[in-house]
Amino acid sequence: MTNRACDECPVRDLQKIQQLLEKKALARIPEEVREPLLEAKKQMRLAVRGIIGY
Repeated sequence: MTNRACDECPVRDLQKIQQLLEKKALARIPEEVREPLLEAKKQMRLAVRGIIGY
């Protein structure tokens, strides 16, 4: 199931809640810490996608 196919299911609601919480938490983190954390998150996502694709 992809994000596009999940407009009416509870998973989509949970994803929206998670995104809002992440934005709120990132707003409280100092700028010099925020950028490395976002980069680490991006790299982890790429690594997991690579493992899944393998």
